[in-house]
Amino acid sequence: FQETEEQLEELKRQLEATEKKKAAESEQLEQRLLDLRKQLEAEEKRAEALRERKLAGQSEDRDAESQLAALKKRVAAVYERCGFEPDSSLSVLMMLFNMEEKLEDHLKKMALIPPAELEIAEKNKDRQRRTRLRDEKSAIAKKLQEERIAKSIERSKAPVQRKSGKPLMFRAPPQVRRRRDKEVQEERDSEEEDIREFLTED
Repeated sequence: FQETEEQLEELKRQLEATEKKKAAESEQLEQRLLDLRKQLEAEEKRAEALRERKLAGQSEDRDAESQLAALKKRVAAVYERCGFEPDSSLSVLMMLFNMEEKLEDHLKKMALIPPAELEIAEKNKDRQRRTRLRDEKSAIAKKLQEERIAKSIERSKAPVQRKSGKPLMFRAPPQVRRRRDKEVQEERDSEEEDIREFLTED
């Protein structure tokens, strides 16, 4: 009975932790979407102001239009990756609104998943990510190895450049023979003996 209670407590703790984690993730995602919507609204207002200025003959910022177009293109790419059909008639805000709704649906579905299954799914996802990263790393290493081999083969096939003509020879300095202390002493002794003999001759 006590083990069952402990297991129940453990399950409750896991459920609370999972719910907190999901709530935090949901809050972060909603905050991101809100920030994006604010940015887009500001960009659309700026673009509208630029259009008005252009009509009034004060056109100066052409890159703002291209920035807005690039932003719309990026949002459209994310929109397609979320599983929606591409629709050029939709505005950026409408695409973001649809993505936000889909995200909320997914978060609601996630809340219904048992924590144990969710943990298993997260572990599988992490394992797949690590496998993908390992494969990418090994592919890069293999490519680098192939490039090194190709370079070494190219070097081996290249003609050998032999040096022609007589090699330059530099004049060697004369060898200096070092005299030992014993030889110097013997020379001094012989010189002193010669001087003595010379002096004693008289």
